[in-house]
Amino acid sequence: MGERNGRKSTDGARLSCVPEGEAMAKTETERAGAPAHEADAAEGAAYGCLFCITGKEQSVVESLQALCPGVRAITMRKIRYRTCQRVKRTEEVIVLPSYVFFRAPSYIEPAKDFPRDNLVRVLRVDGDWRLSGPDEQFVRWTFRYDGLLSLSTAYCENERVKIVSGPLKDKEGRIQRVNKRGLSGQVLLSFNGRSIPVWLGFELITPLAQAGRDAAARNDRVRLNDE
Repeated sequence: MGERNGRKSTDGARLSCVPEGEAMAKTETERAGAPAHEADAAEGAAYGCLFCITGKEQSVVESLQALCPGVRAITMRKIRYRTCQRVKRTEEVIVLPSYVFFRAPSYIEPAKDFPRDNLVRVLRVDGDWRLSGPDEQFVRWTFRYDGLLSLSTAYCENERVKIVSGPLKDKEGRIQRVNKRGLSGQVLLSFNGRSIPVWLGFELITPLAQAGRDAAARNDRVRLNDE
């Protein structure tokens, strides 16, 4: 993978991604997990997407969950850094304006069963609202974070920024650029036939702290094996 060998960043740093112990070596497909998929199938659940009026995403989420038992809805947000008066702070912002993702019983009909306030349309592929393939995997990944893409963890080694865990680690194969000064990496998110460039933030830890985490993970594995 190109990023592992070091892709140029916007400020001259290079990016590579490293595993956080063996537990972090799983691929994104493995993280989505067959057990979760099988559980959804057993419950008769499916994933879908709504388009709503921009700025009304959270209102649609709250309305769905209040009026539609058995439906779980989320927006996609991220934590990003913002510098104000030379102080770097974090804030939560919408990543995909107008998008609302939901998990619901597969037998429902959203166009009839969902409240219409601020709703534009239900995404359908070949007439079906139930997502499948890469689109379903994308929404499952979003639900795994409960819709909030928090800061990833990384550390610097020489001129490389090494991603350890978090959303950037999940999407390491799609990282395009890294901004070391701005503590963010640009990834391409793919959904509904679109490739959407998104900057996701990371927090830096020291290599010593990472070594401690790896040692703790190894000790945990040894303890589990002994049990």
